[in-house]
Amino acid sequence: WDVLKLIQTDINRTFANLSFFQHGCLLHDQLQELLCVYAKYRPDVGYIQGMSFLAGHLLLYIEDVYMAFVALANLMNTSLFNPLFKPKGWRTAFRPHYDLHRSLLKQHSPHLHSHFDAEGVETDMYMLEWILTLFSRRLRLDSAGRVWDMYLTHGETFIQKAALGVIKLLEKTLLRANFAECLKILKEAPSQIDPQELIVASELIRMKNSDMFHLKRDRIQEGSFVGDL
Repeated sequence: WDVLKLIQTDINRTFANLSFFQHGCLLHDQLQELLCVYAKYRPDVGYIQGMSFLAGHLLLYIEDVYMAFVALANLMNTSLFNPLFKPKGWRTAFRPHYDLHRSLLKQHSPHLHSHFDAEGVETDMYMLEWILTLFSRRLRLDSAGRVWDMYLTHGETFIQKAALGVIKLLEKTLLRANFAECLKILKEAPSQIDPQELIVASELIRMKNSDMFHLKRDRIQEGSFVGDL
């Protein structure tokens, strides 16, 4: 019952600007069914807030609910989401990504890195939601679709590039903001980003082979690395 109540609450906040998921609409019921079935399929994970955006995004492109369930189950079993099955779950699942993002931020935007440090803006304050929903909650639907395409094609590397791409496009505004303003910008401003501008900014981010090696090394040490997409 607690899981069902949490799912129902989250569905009402999933793509709230789209009528498809409103109560009484077909996708609302399909989304609830999909999430409830997955929670029963993987009781070790159950339902995690934000997962509705992953399932909802899939339902926008896959009409058959069963096939959408298969896609969600496969997505959750990739190396990006697999750490959610560990005992500490979402609390530590993306820590290697936070550390890598922080390192890349220092390389590509040193002034903003210092500004975040001075204001107390921690990586997990925005990256947790970005990763857990694959950017679907904060980006425009067409922008999120482009990120999904690139992630499914290139793997976890593009998650880091997309995050830095968003940061770079918002950098000038963020540098003038205090702690509360930074969090508000990171929450609201990504929805105004043009998808092509985001892809261009993301592709300009250069990553070394050693960057992803360190991410995989951390996963291996934690016993949660299951390979690339």
